[in-house]
Amino acid sequence: MDLEEEATVLKQPTAERGVLKRSMSTTALQAAQSLRTEFIHNIRSQIKLAQTGQAHDNSFDIERSLIVGLSCLPFLVISYQFFRVHCYFHGVQYFLQAFLSFQADCWNSKSKWYNTADRISATGVILLGPGRVILFPIAGTAFRLQAALLVAISLCVLSWSRKSKCMKEYAIRHTLWHVVGFLAVYLYADRVMYNRTYDPYWPYESQFWKFGA
Repeated sequence: MDLEEEATVLKQPTAERGVLKRSMSTTALQAAQSLRTEFIHNIRSQIKLAQTGQAHDNSFDIERSLIVGLSCLPFLVISYQFFRVHCYFHGVQYFLQAFLSFQADCWNSKSKWYNTADRISATGVILLGPGRVILFPIAGTAFRLQAALLVAISLCVLSWSRKSKCMKEYAIRHTLWHVVGFLAVYLYADRVMYNRTYDPYWPYESQFWKFGA
């Protein structure tokens, strides 16, 4: 093997790494663009459903489902924690979210009033939960990215639920949406507790984020 051939062989791994790196960059860019598109679609869908009072965009009727109804209850856990530290605004907010989710997604799914109220309330829960961390002046970049990721995951699951083509799919997917939404708020609360990053305008929140510890 002469020097030229040897140099060619040595360059191959570097070239392959370059191709792999470009491929990964392209994949990451495509994923980011896909998430952005999905996010915009979810926002538009949320606004449309809030305006029309529709249960969802699909043709099938939502029936009463025990599993969907039960999946609304975890928000009461968060409501209770707020009440026990006298943070009544958020206590009422999460209590209403549990009630409205149960009515709109399970018990009275044909009610335009409950559907509209649920969309508005759920949006508020996300914005006043993980979403508002992004605006915290004392929150670090990593914490803000984690909060944004929690919101993005929640919205992806919500979008998946809204693409259900039958009641069976809806029951499973919407239950998962409620569970993921609750976990997003819970994980955000746990992270806030760890960083002691809470809203200074709500003095009792620092107690709540410790979950009574």
